[in-house]
Amino acid sequence: MTNTNVSARKRNTILWGGALLLVGVFLLLVNQHALDPYAPTWQYVVAALCGLGGIAFLILFVRDVVHWWPIIPAFTLLTVGVIIFLTTQTAAVVGEVLGSILFFGIALAFAVIFLLDRNRWWAIIPMGVLLLVSATTALSTFQVSSDVLSATLFIGMGFVFLLVYLLGPHKREVWWALVPATALVAFGLFTFVFSKATGDLQLTVVSWWPALLVLLGVFLLVRGVAMLGGRTLPAADLTLPSLPAPGELPAAPSTAVIHPQDNTATSVTPSAPPSPPAAPPLLEPEPAAPADAETPS
Repeated sequence: MTNTNVSARKRNTILWGGALLLVGVFLLLVNQHALDPYAPTWQYVVAALCGLGGIAFLILFVRDVVHWWPIIPAFTLLTVGVIIFLTTQTAAVVGEVLGSILFFGIALAFAVIFLLDRNRWWAIIPMGVLLLVSATTALSTFQVSSDVLSATLFIGMGFVFLLVYLLGPHKREVWWALVPATALVAFGLFTFVFSKATGDLQLTVVSWWPALLVLLGVFLLVRGVAMLGGRTLPAADLTLPSLPAPGELPAAPSTAVIHPQDNTATSVTPSAPPSPPAAPPLLEPEPAAPADAETPS
C-alpha cells in the first residue's frame, strides 16, 4: 500500500468519524427537544444542508463515473432533505408515509446504478427490495390486513428475482434467479389463498399446492436429461492396431476433437515426426606405409 493510499484512508476515516459525531449530537438534541424553540428555522437549515450534501456527492460522481458509490449517499441525503422539508409544511404526514418516501429515494439510487451499466444486475435486488418495503409501508396506512401484506411481500420478492432474470445482460449468469422467484411467488399465493380459505374443498386444494413444486422439479429434471442426451460423442474404436512392418515407423495415434456448437466430432492425426538423418558412410582405414629399408653404413 502506497503512502498516498494510506493518507487517503486516514483522511476518509477522519471525515466519516466527524460526520457521525455531528449527526449523533444533532439527533440527541432533537430527541431531547432542545431545538423546539428554534423550529422551524433549524428544520429549514438541516433540509438545505442535506440538499447541498446530496448535490456535492452527485458532483463527486460526475467527476469520476467509474466509482458509483457516491450515488447512494447523494440520493439518501436529497431524500432526507425532502422529508424534513415536508414536516415543516404539514403535520398530517404520518411516519409510515415518510418512511415510504425514504425507502423509495434510496431505491432510486440503485436504479440509477443499474441503468448506467447493465452489467451491474445485482443492483436490481436492493432496488426491488427497497421498493417493496416502501410499498408495504405505504399500504399499512390504509388498514390493510396482515395476510395481504405478507402475500404482497413474498410475491413482490419473487418478482424482484424475476426482474433479475429478465433484465440481466447474460441469461446464463442469472438463471438461478428463477428458482427463488418461483418459490417466493408460490409461497405468497399459498399464504394469500390459505388466509381466504374457509370450506373443506378450499383447504384440500391449498394443502396440495406443493404438488406444483413437484411438477416443476420433474420438468427441470426431464429437460436436463434431454439436454445431456442430445450431445453426441464419437463411437469408441475397439479394433486393435496392426503391427508395423520391420523397418516401418508406427502410425501416429489419432485424437477425437468434440465441437459442442453442432454436437459433432472430428478425428485429428498429428503430423509424424521427421525421419532422422541418414548415418554418414563408414570410412575404411588407409593401409599402413611399409617400413623403410635399413641403409648400409
